[in-house]
Amino acid sequence: MRIWSRRYLASLSTGISKPYNVLFFGSNEYSRITLDTLYTHKNFPKVISRLAVIAPAVVATNTPGDFFQRYLINKQIEQYTFQHQITQIEEIMAQQQTPFDLAIIASFNKVIPDNILVSFGKGVLVAHPSLLPKYRGIAPIEHCILNEDKETGVTILEASKQGILLGKILKQNKFNVDSNDDYIQLARKCGRMAGEILIEILNKLDEYELYAKEQKVSKDDKDAPPFTSAETVFLWDKLTTKEAVKKQKALFGSPMSGFTKLKIRGKWSYAFFNELIPIPSTSDTYKKLLEPLEDQAKPGVIHWDLNDYSKIYIRCSDGWVSANRIEINNKCNTIPMFITEVLNEENFNENNSFAHKFATSKNLIKVKQY
Repeated sequence: MRIWSRRYLASLSTGISKPYNVLFFGSNEYSRITLDTLYTHKNFPKVISRLAVIAPAVVATNTPGDFFQRYLINKQIEQYTFQHQITQIEEIMAQQQTPFDLAIIASFNKVIPDNILVSFGKGVLVAHPSLLPKYRGIAPIEHCILNEDKETGVTILEASKQGILLGKILKQNKFNVDSNDDYIQLARKCGRMAGEILIEILNKLDEYELYAKEQKVSKDDKDAPPFTSAETVFLWDKLTTKEAVKKQKALFGSPMSGFTKLKIRGKWSYAFFNELIPIPSTSDTYKKLLEPLEDQAKPGVIHWDLNDYSKIYIRCSDGWVSANRIEINNKCNTIPMFITEVLNEENFNENNSFAHKFATSKNLIKVKQY
């Protein structure tokens, strides 16, 4: 059962026609691209007369929420933010002299009260970046990459009283996943597709709602639950090179960014990589630079070429990966900066052992949810 019966929806929507007053709920890169595709589409003025956005307040710079907020400010899109309690939205809605006709939810990741959901005369559309009912949950893109799926897509559906992602499907499109796609690339591909489909649906909303289809649930469908901080942390003795690369691709840039920790001058700091690349044991880099160190290289240790500061090498449980950019406590550093300013060019200790090491499961460190 949807939030609105057909009769109730029809009674509410009498006299409401496009272009609509739309309230958009979003919070991350997928939300941003979906919104931008809507906002810049040539048919935007034909289907939307007023666009406003509700988003959580930014908790840290250089995070998905921060980039989303910067976009809204740059485009001068009407926006409302809240700190912690979603109930603040009720106050925002009560202050509106002109009611919103329609809501669009694109990866909002907050529970919206039912009394808000039923206040939109033309209903609530959900733009979900997966082929529902597969990956029903708040982390569909991350799970798609971790499971090495060959295809994904976008589902536009009506919200349901039983759950935001349980309603009838208005339209679903799919595309192939490239083996090199990471979270940001997939989020942008899904966002562009979602924005295009939403424009199409808003142009003929009543028709799409009339022919909406129930979801066909299969025992093979997988959910997409959020990750805990313990699941997002990189503990290098627990990761093979393949697992480390896949985890980085799935989590960097997502609301649940994968991170590791590095002890700098006696204090643990949060570190993030934008890319990790496996180093084959047959490569010249491995044979000349890394193989001679295998006896003393334990998981988590950091090494680099004293003649080339363009990348660092990190030991996993079964081999090495390289990184050419790193963020420390949300401050972005090139690897040359990281080596000279953070590591102080000390490659080894006086006893010729590694001077720097990322966290492993032997390090009892506290982690926090990002």
